[in-house]
Amino acid sequence: MTVSFKTHLAGLLVVLFSPAAVAMNVFACEPEWAVLARSLGGSAVQVVTLGDQTPAFRPRPGGFAAVRATDLVVCSRDARPGSGLLRLLQRSDNRGALPGEPGFFNPRDSIPAGGAAGASATRDPAIHLDPRNIMRVARSLTGRLVVLDPDNAEIYKRGALAFFHRWRAAMSKWEAQARPLRDTAVVLDRPDWQHLSNWLGLRPLGPLQHRAAVPPSLHRLSRLLEQATDQPDAIVIQTAHAPQQASAWLANRASLRIAHLPDSVNPADDEPLITLFYTLIERLSNPQTQ
Repeated sequence: MTVSFKTHLAGLLVVLFSPAAVAMNVFACEPEWAVLARSLGGSAVQVVTLGDQTPAFRPRPGGFAAVRATDLVVCSRDARPGSGLLRLLQRSDNRGALPGEPGFFNPRDSIPAGGAAGASATRDPAIHLDPRNIMRVARSLTGRLVVLDPDNAEIYKRGALAFFHRWRAAMSKWEAQARPLRDTAVVLDRPDWQHLSNWLGLRPLGPLQHRAAVPPSLHRLSRLLEQATDQPDAIVIQTAHAPQQASAWLANRASLRIAHLPDSVNPADDEPLITLFYTLIERLSNPQTQ
């Protein structure tokens, strides 16, 4: 065996058996947390997501296999008794990924209860619509990755530092762009948008829906119409790809503008989380007339 071949073989063995060569498996219920995990972990993580954003989360066969093989589950949904998420976790036969175990991470646990940034954090999974919450979750998620995979701790810490640098710079730009929106009256089609509203200093007249997938009552529509009539510059926030009948009815009756906003990332974008907030602010700043 020649010296050069021995050297080449030794180098190959180092690559194959170094800690970073075996990626930690991460299962994310929501696409925004899949994007964040990849940003923090880089090549040290292998991330799988079902991308199911529907209110009624239903386990799928692919989900059982993914959770069974995972080291860390990241889900901002409730794992309460009878929920689709808890059924998925229990039937996947991965005890380390059950709630209360280190292998289960709920991003909402990173958000303080009450206050502008944490409003409604315990009641809905849409905390990612406030970029301050993204920072909090990134910090906590980095800590969990380090605990579960200490051999790659430096990779996670470097990934977090790079992410925080990009995120703070982007937040400064978003806040400058959105400054003219402060104190703008808005009608939210879903309570989820309260997180975005809190961050931007918008003035909600009230949500059309108190619960996702439950259409507003005629009484509620009438009351919002009465409020909106006195706010000619108000904007109706409509979730893209969601039923629009109620939002369109209110916007037409009160002659309001409407902003169609995405409520999650497009994984095909180069920087999905950053692109999401640029899109939100651009569409809020340029609402459509009905």
